[in-house]
Amino acid sequence: AGRNLVALDGLENILKVGESDKDMGTAQMNQYALYIEEAGGMEKIHNLQLHDNIDIYNKAYNIIDKYFADDGEDEENNELMPVVNEQTGQFKFENDVSVPQGGFNFGN
Repeated sequence: AGRNLVALDGLENILKVGESDKDMGTAQMNQYALYIEEAGGMEKIHNLQLHDNIDIYNKAYNIIDKYFADDGEDEENNELMPVVNEQTGQFKFENDVSVPQGGFNFGN
C-alpha cells in the first residue's frame, strides 16, 4: 500500500507541473496527463479506486477527477446524478410529488 501511495504522489506532482505549464500558457493542455493516458496509466489509476486502502482510493479518485475529467462532462453528469443525503448516505426523493389528475393509466 505504501508504494502505491508514493507512486500516486509522484504522478500527482508531475501532473501539477503540467497544470502549471497549462495555466502559464506555455501549453494548451496538460501534456503530462496526455503522456500518462497514452501509456495506459489512467486506467491503472482508475483501477486503484477499487483498492481496499481508503487513502489509495481517495488519492486515485482525486487524480482522475482533477487531471483526467473531461471539461463540461461533469456538469452534464451532475444533472443526472441522484441527490444523496450526506447524513444518511441514502438517496433523496421528492416529497411533494402529486399523482396526475385521473391517476395513472398503463394502457388497461
